[in-house]
Amino acid sequence: MNTLRVAVAGGGLGGLCLAQGLLQAGADVTVYERNASLADRRLTVVSEKLRVLHEQVSAYPAADPYAPAILSTSVNRLTFREVLAAGLDGRIAFGHELSGYETEAGGVRLHFADGQSADADVLVGADGVNSAVRRQYLPAAEPADSGEWCIYGKTPLRGQAALPMDGFTAVVGGRITALDPAGLHALSAELIRTWHPDLRALHAEADIGQTFGVRVRTSPPVPAWPPSRVTVLGDAIHAMSPGRGSGANTALQDAALLSRTLAGGAVGGALVAAIGDYERQMREYGYAAVATSSQAEAETGARRNRMLFWLYRHLAPKTRS
Repeated sequence: MNTLRVAVAGGGLGGLCLAQGLLQAGADVTVYERNASLADRRLTVVSEKLRVLHEQVSAYPAADPYAPAILSTSVNRLTFREVLAAGLDGRIAFGHELSGYETEAGGVRLHFADGQSADADVLVGADGVNSAVRRQYLPAAEPADSGEWCIYGKTPLRGQAALPMDGFTAVVGGRITALDPAGLHALSAELIRTWHPDLRALHAEADIGQTFGVRVRTSPPVPAWPPSRVTVLGDAIHAMSPGRGSGANTALQDAALLSRTLAGGAVGGALVAAIGDYERQMREYGYAAVATSSQAEAETGARRNRMLFWLYRHLAPKTRS
C-alpha cells in the first residue's frame, strides 16, 4: 500500500498537531506555512481595572488538577507551537502561501503564490480565518464580521512584575477602528484614559509599530457538503469569538479526530468516507463552540453595563451548554 501523502496548509496549532498525529500513523506529511517563522501570540484576560476575568487555575485545589471537568490550563502559544513542531524537521515548508488548488484523479495539486506547486493525496486547510482552502472549497462558510474588534500591542517588560500577566494579555473594554499603528496606539490611549494606571503605563511604553487591530469574525454554520480529498479544520471552518477561549482547543480537537480518521481510512481504503466522518463530527461540536463563544462575548460586553447585563441575563436565549 502506498504511503498516504497529506499536505497541510497552515502551521498553526491545529496544523502542527495534525502533522504530528499523521506522522505517528506513518503518513507522509508536509506543512506549508506562509510565514517565515512560528512566531505567534499568547493570552491572559483582565479588565480595564486589572481585575482578572479569566484565571487559568483550578477552582478546586483539593481535587485532581487533571480531572477533565475542572482542568483549565494556559500555555505560551509560541512555546506550544515550537513543541508541536519538534520532530517535523524538513516537513515544514516556510514561506509557502497557498493561492489555490486543483483536484486530480486520486489527488490534489497545490499552487503557491510564488508559482511553485506540490502534489498530495489529501489537502487539509488549517490556514486560519482567511483560509485560501475554504475560500475556494466552501465559499458559503466565509466568516461574518461580528462588528467587534480586538486591539493588540507589544510592550517590553521592564519590572512590571505586579501586573497579573504572563506573555500575551487580553484586556476587555473599549472599542477601536481601523488605523495605522501610530493612530491606533494614540486612539487606544484615549480610550483607556480611565483604566488602571499600571495598564496605562504599560500601554505608554509599547512598541508602537507592533500595534494592530483585528476584526472579530465568526463562521456561519453551513449544511453538510459532499466529502472529498480536500477538508478543513480550526478557524478555517469554525472561526469564533475569543470570548470563551475555545478556538485553539477546538482546532486541536479537530486535529486529533482528523488524524485518527485519516489513518483509519488509509488503512481501510475508504479515505474519502473517513474524511466525511471527520467532517460530520467536526461540524457538530465546532459550530456549537462558535455559538457558545459568541454568547460569552455578548455577556462580557453586557457585564460592563449593569442594566444591560441585567437585561442580557433575563432576556438572552438560554443556550448555555
